Amino acid sequence: MPITFLVLQNKIGLRESSGSLEALVGSNFNNDGTALYEAMSALFVAQVLGQYLNIWQ
Repeated sequence: MPITFLVLQNKIGLRESSGSLEALVGSNFNNDGTALYEAMSALFVAQVLGQYLNIWQ
């Protein structure tokens, strides 16, 4: 994230406040995608192994 912040400021020319907001929002969207990918992978592996998962698991 520090490199992204520096690029937003130095190469793109955003102000510090705008750059920090964009870096934060962008990293959060990326984390959400990673969490969804991991959850779907866990469900796929459970199905391949024949494990039944209820709503709480």
